[in-house]
This record gives sequence, structure tokens and C-alpha cells, in this order.
Amino acid sequence: RTSTTTASAIKRSFLCNPLFFIFWSIMTATTAQESSASSSASAKKEASAKHSAHEGNHHHHGGEKNMPSYVPPRQRQRWGDDQHSPHTDWGDIFFDLFYVAAAYNLGNLLREDPSTRGLLYLAGCFFPIMSVWVNKMYYASRFYVADDVFHRLFEVASLVPLATAVLHIRTVPILSDPKNHVDMFAFSLSIAIAHVLMLLRSLEVMICQRWFKTQGLYLEAYRNSRRDIIWIGIPTLFFIAASVYAGIQHYGENEGSSSYNRKLAASEKTSAGSAEDDLPVYLNLGAIVATQLLLAVLVFLVFGNFRKIDHKEWFVPMNIDYAIHRWGEWTMLLLGESVLSLLIVDLSEGVEYYATFFSGVVTVILLEFLHFRSQPYDADHHALRRSRSSGLMFSLLMWFYSVSLIILGTTYKMFLFEFVYEDEEGERRNLSALGRLLAGKTTALRFSSEDRQQRIANFFSGSFAIVFLSLDLSILAHGGFGSNLNRLRGVSGTAKLAAVMLVAVRIGLIGFVASLSQYVTEPSHLAITGVSCVFCQLVLRSLLNYVLPDGKEQEDNALERVAAQLNARFSSSL
Repeated sequence: RTSTTTASAIKRSFLCNPLFFIFWSIMTATTAQESSASSSASAKKEASAKHSAHEGNHHHHGGEKNMPSYVPPRQRQRWGDDQHSPHTDWGDIFFDLFYVAAAYNLGNLLREDPSTRGLLYLAGCFFPIMSVWVNKMYYASRFYVADDVFHRLFEVASLVPLATAVLHIRTVPILSDPKNHVDMFAFSLSIAIAHVLMLLRSLEVMICQRWFKTQGLYLEAYRNSRRDIIWIGIPTLFFIAASVYAGIQHYGENEGSSSYNRKLAASEKTSAGSAEDDLPVYLNLGAIVATQLLLAVLVFLVFGNFRKIDHKEWFVPMNIDYAIHRWGEWTMLLLGESVLSLLIVDLSEGVEYYATFFSGVVTVILLEFLHFRSQPYDADHHALRRSRSSGLMFSLLMWFYSVSLIILGTTYKMFLFEFVYEDEEGERRNLSALGRLLAGKTTALRFSSEDRQQRIANFFSGSFAIVFLSLDLSILAHGGFGSNLNRLRGVSGTAKLAAVMLVAVRIGLIGFVASLSQYVTEPSHLAITGVSCVFCQLVLRSLLNYVLPDGKEQEDNALERVAAQLNARFSSSL
């Protein structure tokens, strides 16, 4: 009904205000959808089937010339619908590349400061950027976004703050001094902006569903997005508070002083022992704690006590196959950090150096195999589908499991650097502590060799034990205590006794690894012991599945699942 004069006015408005163009695109897209809503039910089903087929292959149409300006998001599925595993999303793979750099920078952070404060800042930087990844993954598992101009530009806008945050993951002396260094302010502000953009994604779904009645978005999408705004909004306030505080410290108290003077003052304080300000990193960690507490309250208190609430009316179902695929890629990414830690390091001569190196490489390979032996290959057997409590348990485990993999990979780099430090011992003896810093040497050398190796051993044994424990608990989350106990039924008394003994040995192995640093600190000995423990874990699991045949089928398909995870990103293009 729009006249030619109105169309000309719209074009002039677009030239003056690009936001008007976005609003007009939403209006026109919605009008087209409302007109198509008057078609018959059979036509709707056919269009939905065509849309689903296109959704699974939309990333293969990047060469199309007529890209739409804006297409509203849609639900991937509703409750009761058959879920189909989406094809490879090359945008997700590109998004993950930023986390490879983040994991490497986090490893360097801990290597430079193997202390509890180093661990504090590693967690304070890792968990916020992991939150960006987790929120994006959960959104993509529920909603499908078409390949249009608006969402492509939005994706670019989302990657810029993530890249900025990764860039400013620095050493502890820099991050803990917001007055003289901009890095903590830049990191916190970038994370805050990334979360604000995620809030806008949820707001977009609400507007399209409520105001424009977008086909493919239902009432549960509105309620789900409203809940996500609260869930993401609360930690966003923490990130904003951290960025505001760090910004005031850096710009407020240094107003009028040049960047050169601030850096000179920072170097003088470093040599004299500068005051440390850890409030921003505590605020960043507080954001993650608040998120997990809010999730627990939502799952157990709200939907646990109010039985009349139907979760199907308040939540959009996840595409579990997509979540399994993405969690597998996330784990491969973190294991890739261990590979980088082993390969990008200075060389040293000696048998112990190469014994540590080869032990580390074999350990990472076996951990990759052990991980996929612990995960179900089918969505129906995954914790995210089994129950609310098992899904929450799996989600919490992945946070601890992920940071432990980062720490474990970093300890192998620390092991190899210990041999490099020994080769340079003669040179370092002729330099003072300040001279070593000015010469570009690592700040980790402020610790004595014995003290430093003890700290590294503590990180190694602690992270290794958490990795083992997380994998075992994830098996319980996927199968539940009851189903695992049911495996004891129908077997002989000897088999039950053997199974109990094998489980006891596995628990004892975790305890042994957790206490390993109390009696072993030599890097090569720790590395060899680590690979031996992973091998023992694999043997114990094989024996347990031999004794209890019910779990044998899942173990026999382990290699197939590993291959599927590694080749899933290439299957759609073959």
C-alpha cells in the first residue's frame, strides 16, 4: 500500500539514519511473513520442511549474490519435533579460532606467575571469555539465524570485543595495576560489550515474536529470551562495574599525565614492589559465580517447587546434537592449547627434556581418547536431555574441566622451560633481579628453582585430578546413578566384586594423582607418571566394561565417536 512518494521518503530517511533502514527491513520481512501465514496447513508444513533443509545447509550458500538485508531469527525446533543435527557452521569454527589465542595467552599468564594470584587471574580472565562462548552456543542451539546483511554485521561487531579481550590478557603485574596499565580496563570493557551484544540477541527475539509475530517464533521463545536477559544481564552488571572501576583508576587518577609517564611510574613500582589492586578480577569472577547460582536457583527452586509450571511453555528446546558437537569442538580446542604449549617452546638438549616432551604429547593424545570414551554418542543418552539436575551437573563440570585442561597444558610448557632455565643458569647468575627483567627474562625466575618446581607440581597434580574426576562424574551425569548400579544386576558375585574393586582402584588413582606433588617435583618424573596414569585409566575402563557387559557396546564404539567428532566439520562438504 506504500505509495511512490512514501518509498522516496523512506530512501531519504535511510540515507540520513541507517537504524531506520533496519527497522524498515524488519517491518517488510514481517509483513511478508504475515501474508504467507494465510496459506493452508499443508503448505505451512511444506514450507517448514524446505526451511529446515535450507537451515541445515545455509552456510554452503555464501556465494549467493542476492543476500537479504534482514531475516528474523527462528526456533530450531519445538517440543516434540524431531531434531536434526545441523551441518557444519564455518562461522562457529572461525569463532573458535579466537579462543585458541586466548588459551595460549592464558597459559603464558600462568607460566609467568606460578602462584595462587596467577591462578586467580587465569580464572578471572578465562571464565568471562568462556561465558561468551557458552552463551553463544546455547543461543545457537535454540535459534537459527539466516545468512543476511544485518546478522553478518552483527557477527563482526561480536567478534571485535572478543578479539580485544583476548589481546589484553597480559601478565599478573600488568593486569593487577589498572592505575598504570589499561589492560584490565580494556579486558573488562570488552567482555561487558560482548555480553551486551548477547542481550541484544535475546531482545531481538522478543521484539520479533511479540511485536511482529514472526513465523517460526512462538510464545516460549519470548519467555525464554526474557529469562536469558535476566540470566545474562546480572553478570553484565558485574563486568560493567569492573570496567568502570578500572577505568576510573586508569583515567581518573592519571588525568593530565602522559602514557609515557604512567609506564615509567609503573616500571619504577615494579622494581620497588607496586601496590596491587585485585578488585576488577574479583568482580569478573563474581559475575560467573552469580550466573551459576542464578541457574541453580532457576532449575531447583523455581521449576522444582512449582510443579504446575510446564517447562515446555517457558523454554525453547535445545538441539542436543548441536550442543554435543560444539562441546566436542570446545574440548578439542582446549587440548589444542596443550599441543601448542608442547610445540611452541625453546629447545634444550638432554634425555630428560625429550622424555618430558614425548610423555606430554602421548598424554594429550590419550586424554583426547579418554574424553570421547566418557561422552555419549547419541543425544538421547546425554545429560542435557536426561533431566534438569543432570544437565546442570554436566554444565558445571564443563567449567571446571575446561580450566583444568588449560592449566594442565600450561604445566607441560613449564616443565620444558625448566630445562631451558637450567641451560641458562650460568648467564642468569651474573644478573640481578632487575637486570633479568630488563633483559627480557620471565618474571617466573623470581622464584627459586626448587620453589618454582613445587608450584608447578601442585598445578600439575591438581589439574590432572580434576580432569579425571570431571570425566568420571560426567559419566554419572549422562547415565545417572541408577542406571550405573543396574549394570551390576544379572552378573555373578565374582563379577560384582571385580567391578567394585575396579571402581575403588579408579577412585584411588584420582587420589594418587591429586597428592602426587607431595612426593614428586622433578618435571620429567611428573610427565612420565602422568602418561602412566592416563594409560591406567584407559585399562581400568576397559576391564570394567569387560566385567560389566552392558557398557561394552558404548566402549566398542569409542573410536567411531572420536572419528565422527574430528571429521564432523568436513562431512557436509564431501
